[in-house]
Amino acid sequence: MTIVTLLALLIALAAVITLLPRRASLKKCILGYKAVCSFAPISTALLLGIAGVVWLVGSLA
Repeated sequence: MTIVTLLALLIALAAVITLLPRRASLKKCILGYKAVCSFAPISTALLLGIAGVVWLVGSLA
């Protein structure tokens, strides 16, 4: 496993973490519950896109 693949996986993991529920959050996300990131699912999609680009660029290099 290369460093680029590992980095892409870590970014994808961060994307999943943004969707996790969290009672201590101040605002509800667009999906209607209090998540780790109040910008979920937008932040999730952005992070998954970034992970895909990092993996693609790394695999082409």
